[in-house]
Amino acid sequence: MIEALEEKNLAMKRQHEETLASIERQHQAEREALESQIDAHFICNTLGTINYEAIEAGNRQVSVLIKSFPTYYAIPLTRNARMYICIRR
Repeated sequence: MIEALEEKNLAMKRQHEETLASIERQHQAEREALESQIDAHFICNTLGTINYEAIEAGNRQVSVLIKSFPTYYAIPLTRNARMYICIRR
């Protein structure tokens, strides 16, 4: 009887550990998905801000370089398998 209880306890521990591992994998995947979305958004916003500051400072050369940066380096900004493009205002 004690052996049966110990086996049941061990089985429950394994199941609990597997459940925790599964939840952790799911959370990790969600974090990675969110990070990839933030990166693309951050790059577009940063380039837009630098471009605005360059225009305000009268530095046309920097503005032209910033506008061509995504094209020049062929940086794909993807999110959920869709292509996003930084737009000029």
